[in-house]
Amino acid sequence: MNKTLKAAKENIDLLITIAGAVGFGSIAAMAEDVRMVVAEHPASCLLLTGAAAMLGYATARVVSARSSWAKRRRMDDRLSAVFLGMSRRRKELVSRALDEGSVSLSPLDADALALCELGIFGTPPVGSMLTATDFSIRPAVVRAIAGHRSEWLA
Repeated sequence: MNKTLKAAKENIDLLITIAGAVGFGSIAAMAEDVRMVVAEHPASCLLLTGAAAMLGYATARVVSARSSWAKRRRMDDRLSAVFLGMSRRRKELVSRALDEGSVSLSPLDADALALCELGIFGTPPVGSMLTATDFSIRPAVVRAIAGHRSEWLA
């Protein structure tokens, strides 16, 4: 069995070496062909390169827009589930933070820390345990809540 595996491994190594050599040879031949075409038709190649760049940019924009839309939708779904099971006090804290910009609470407040863990409140700067700390809502969450405030914070 070991001899069979060893022989198979040697054969695979040989196949990879041959494929690499063939691939390098075809790339070198293709590079020569490309050089000749560019030398004979520089304007056409420039236009084709510009068109390919524009197509690549447009594709990237579409993919980026779809990705950000899907990300916002996932965030909305997650926040909807979080707000459905949220206690009245936490909803009041979120509502007050939306209205006033931040909420001043003890850094040991369980509800404020839970809202930080849920990603609704941003983590406040490190301060004293004896003084009140300002907790504010993350900007992405503010945008998400803006469209659903009446149903989530009712």
